[in-house]
Amino acid sequence: MPPDSEVPHILILAGQSNTVGRGDPEFLDSDLVAQAQKDEIKIAFDLERHRPDEAHASDAWIALTPECQRNPTFGCHYGPEWGVLAVLRKRFPRLLIAKFAMGSSSLLMQRPDATEPPEWSAESRHRERFLAWLAELRASAGLDAHFIGCLWNQGNSDLKVKASDGSAAEYTARLKQFIADLRGASHAELPFVATEVRKGSKPKNTREVNAAIREACAAAGSATCLPLPADAALLPQDDFHLDGLSLLTAGAEAAEELLRLLESAPPPTAAPPTEPAATATPPAAAALPDSLAPMSPGRFESAAALNAHMLTQSYVVGYTLSDADVLELAAWPSAPDANEYPHAARWHAHVKHLVARASKMKRAWREPLSLCR
Repeated sequence: MPPDSEVPHILILAGQSNTVGRGDPEFLDSDLVAQAQKDEIKIAFDLERHRPDEAHASDAWIALTPECQRNPTFGCHYGPEWGVLAVLRKRFPRLLIAKFAMGSSSLLMQRPDATEPPEWSAESRHRERFLAWLAELRASAGLDAHFIGCLWNQGNSDLKVKASDGSAAEYTARLKQFIADLRGASHAELPFVATEVRKGSKPKNTREVNAAIREACAAAGSATCLPLPADAALLPQDDFHLDGLSLLTAGAEAAEELLRLLESAPPPTAAPPTEPAATATPPAAAALPDSLAPMSPGRFESAAALNAHMLTQSYVVGYTLSDADVLELAAWPSAPDANEYPHAARWHAHVKHLVARASKMKRAWREPLSLCR
């Protein structure tokens, strides 16, 4: 399917310091920078929020430029986003990058001097803020915006996990739950691509945590853990941070894997409608005002029910457009009120746009239409 130049696609970058990135913007390719400016690529970032002296964030979506991310301690920097852009910009012309990362952040291991839970744990205020931040970004990007995937790099702060004491299994369980929570907050079956971590030049230092990451991805489904690029290099006198070229390569490889996951995703199958029992109470929608009730039979009895579903989903079933969305749209000739039912209104505007476009292209609706093909 040709790229959709009208739909905003949001890609999530999350993790620790190699997601923040220590790349020197002076070494970015000038042609890629110019293309990002021409395409009006946007980024929103919230970085190092757990370190007040290094915290820096954008207040909204801003233009992606070499200078847009500035750490108060070491200046302008970039992470994998420029490598990601090089791969995804043609497929997703209205690409939006949501980048949330914290250096030395952990999912399991508690630092001796820590006064709060691990930054990415379910109990952490930072993780709670991350999920809320994504919802805010999606709302600000427009009613038809949706997430296309998450690229993840974290594990250096948890490299002491071991299979022998059960901590590796606990890390795997926590990462699997993190993926599930992220999908619940943003997009059903959101593709998830992790990249292995490294400490120094000895793979054995991170062997067990990388194995735990791979196991979590295998268990989560629609997820992959990639090895670092074969020629990845660390900054001089640095055991953890990738140099600028390696960040670009890692970002590009992760983006290629994301595309593979999107292309290989099976089309959703709409569940058959449930026949009401003979003694069932008539649908509540019959008593609702016309503006809040579907005009023809649909899955959802009211705008409130549709809104509740779309709070955590992008489509009626699965994670691509299907006949279920088209049939549901027919039940809502008028859009739900965007102020009272923002998630239902977002879905309505998005699907209405796709239906109109497919009709113009004379596409048959017997085949599910994927935004990611």
